[in-house]
Amino acid sequence: MHDIVKTMITLLAVINPTICTVMLLSIDKGHTKKERLLDATKISLSVLAILLLSALIGRSVLQAFGISVEAFQIVGGVIIASIGFSMFSPKPASPNAETPPEDTISNIIMFAASPGTIATVVALSAAHDTSWPPVITLAGVLLAVAITWIVMLIAALAPSGGNKNGSQQVITRFLGLILISMGLQFVLTGIKQFFFISPS
Repeated sequence: MHDIVKTMITLLAVINPTICTVMLLSIDKGHTKKERLLDATKISLSVLAILLLSALIGRSVLQAFGISVEAFQIVGGVIIASIGFSMFSPKPASPNAETPPEDTISNIIMFAASPGTIATVVALSAAHDTSWPPVITLAGVLLAVAITWIVMLIAALAPSGGNKNGSQQVITRFLGLILISMGLQFVLTGIKQFFFISPS
């Protein structure tokens, strides 16, 4: 259960439900509540399908290319940490950077299930699951996407008129700090396992 919670928290940090919600509200201006709920559900189901597939076939892809789990865990840790750094110390945004006018449902899906998110899922599967199917990672994906869906539903049903920018930045930086820590942990664990398990 502890590993499932860690997996869920790490994926929530990468998916970033707060940003997904802001993007959803920006494209759903003028839409009815029913349309917002439908959009949130479409996004969540698409992200869920992509991440579940990544968790199921990720390790097989590594084996097909002759990449060790330890090596990918190290690379995945670096990717996770770099995402965390970008969230913790974001570059100054241009006026249109936060909610670009051309946001679409596809853009939100690509943001939530980005290559970084997919790499994180595979790295988590390599770190926490020793057999197939990767139950721990699958459970973490289900919980993380479910929470993201709930957050978007709440915002779609009861959008507030207040300024969300400050709280959004605080949450994003906190999640970035978690990602940096998790990425570093993956790197250190991968290095340890690589030198301990690999034949001399």
